[in-house]
Amino acid sequence: MILLLQISTFVSFPLSHRGEVSLVKYIGESKRYNMDIGIGLEVSLISFRNSFVSIEYRDELEMAEQVGNIVFDPFYSHYYGILRFETIFKDLRLFTDYVHDCKHNIDRLPDSNKVVFNRFRGGFLYHRKPATFFIRYGYYPHAVFIDWLNSTDLYHDLLVQLRVNIYALRSLGFEFINENYITFLSNDVAGFYIKRNIKLSLEAKYKGRTGTLGINISYYPWANDLIKSPQGLFILGIFYRI
Repeated sequence: MILLLQISTFVSFPLSHRGEVSLVKYIGESKRYNMDIGIGLEVSLISFRNSFVSIEYRDELEMAEQVGNIVFDPFYSHYYGILRFETIFKDLRLFTDYVHDCKHNIDRLPDSNKVVFNRFRGGFLYHRKPATFFIRYGYYPHAVFIDWLNSTDLYHDLLVQLRVNIYALRSLGFEFINENYITFLSNDVAGFYIKRNIKLSLEAKYKGRTGTLGINISYYPWANDLIKSPQGLFILGIFYRI
């Protein structure tokens, strides 16, 4: 009984949550990118002092060029499920997680065409105003019993990200983001590829009693991600966060 009381003073089950709904419109000449709708939810299940266990789900519905009289015609759907453990030390955040995500064609042949990823990740985030530095390593297992859950030749990847708040007020901010990936392929497809995303983002928001409403304008002067690369396009978005 005493042991249970001692544990209860350190461990809690907060079930606190964060969520977001977003709608973005791509501005520029592109048949691949037109509009995205996203919804995400993160729930903290267990806390132990400065450590947390959480789950996260996100769904992004992507629309390409709209043809004829059809409006909001979906092209891809990208699902994410994440189980995460993290520890926070003042300006430093350490984490490890397991991620399952998949990207599906919608109403386009072949119907079975999809990309599936499963990976274990670990890394850290260091924040000291006005900059945030983030490093993350990912491993894609390919054992026989789960090989069907990884439909690509990816085995390892490493992300190095730098975010700088160039200008920030309570309700307005301008941010520079530089992401650099290096991804290693399997032995059958020996080699690696490097991708880089550079993003400029201007955001205005209003915080109310129940959540935060905001708008965002972004631009990618450089983007060569194989999954999503809206290089040269402006992105106008609206979001609501709780």
